[in-house]
Amino acid sequence: MSIEGKKPSKLGVVSPPEEVIPWGIEWMGAPAQWDTNTGKSIKVAIIDTGIDLNHQDLKVNIKGGFNAFQKKKAPNDISGHGTHLAGIVAAARNGVGVVGVAPDAELYAVKVLDSSVNGYVSNVIEGINWCIKNKINIANMSFGMQSSSNAMHDIIIQADKAGIKMVTAAGNNYGGTALYPAAYPEVISVGAIDKPGNVADFSVRQNVDIFAYRD
Repeated sequence: MSIEGKKPSKLGVVSPPEEVIPWGIEWMGAPAQWDTNTGKSIKVAIIDTGIDLNHQDLKVNIKGGFNAFQKKKAPNDISGHGTHLAGIVAAARNGVGVVGVAPDAELYAVKVLDSSVNGYVSNVIEGINWCIKNKINIANMSFGMQSSSNAMHDIIIQADKAGIKMVTAAGNNYGGTALYPAAYPEVISVGAIDKPGNVADFSVRQNVDIFAYRD
């Protein structure tokens, strides 16, 4: 008896599902660029809940990280939120799972949120400061807050001056304005589209720089 969605091997052992390219990656045209640019040597920090450091699609690209909660411990993800984001960015082309936008990019797990995807501004500031010191090229932040913070804005300005491109989720407030840090002018704020390419119903629509897919 076979299991739906998986291939039984000749020995009766279920093989992992074949690798797929998510619809959003196809929609963006990323595969057409892989012959010339796969993100190799680009350092991308996922500032979030950490990353599953043993994930089969990600471990080959994980090069380091930082844990703002327990500095002597690895920034491992027990929530899945940061891992999901890391997969969109740089899941490897390894024959299983999915493929990310830049499948050879270097991933850095910067853990500033807990397993409930909550955290403090001070944790985020520590994480961004780590990115500055470690010469990160791109930093992703997929979280938001209603109010601005002078301290957070200051460190974002420093990161911008250091040449870090910061990409931030604008928020899911059904047509409203971007949350912080997406609302800061130094970052690239990203709203969401649906499969037909329309702005998603749940997405922020104001103060957004670009709309992209959300898997």
